[in-house]
Amino acid sequence: MRDKSDLLLNRVATVASAVLVTVFAGTLLVIAWPRIAAATGSKPAPPPPAYQTGDVIDVPVEWYRESARTLVLFGQASCGACQDAKPFLQQLVSDLPDRAAVVVASPGQAMTDDTAWAAAIGVPETAVHAVPRRLRVRVTPTLVVVNQQGEILGAWEGVGPPDAQPALAQAIEQALAR
Repeated sequence: MRDKSDLLLNRVATVASAVLVTVFAGTLLVIAWPRIAAATGSKPAPPPPAYQTGDVIDVPVEWYRESARTLVLFGQASCGACQDAKPFLQQLVSDLPDRAAVVVASPGQAMTDDTAWAAAIGVPETAVHAVPRRLRVRVTPTLVVVNQQGEILGAWEGVGPPDAQPALAQAIEQALAR
């Protein structure tokens, strides 16, 4: 009887040791990966944006059918980056009236606050909509330019720092021209 219990204890100890070594090695790799990547000059590829050029956007058709081009802005009042981007977004919205409609898609719960935030950047209350749960929004603000068929002509997650915003505005202009 003693031999069987010793054998069982040895097997449990072996399995437990293997698990601990695996967890320890995995932890070391996670901790060391940035240094390994820097030393070898390799970096993991950034994930692709949730919305990509050529895809069809998954918002209600009514949001984009009325205009040849529509800028769908996923943003909300409670988003710090959206608040920081307000001057850029105000300028962007004020430059678009004749060339594209603007729709604010609010992933937040506070629609009253989001409507006020949208009004502050120049988007009327009638163009502010709650985002259906199925959408692929990962970051706010996210800007997506679509045509009347819902085809994505350009998509950007975030607006970046002020010195990067002119390049973003130019990229949006190029998407509107497609």
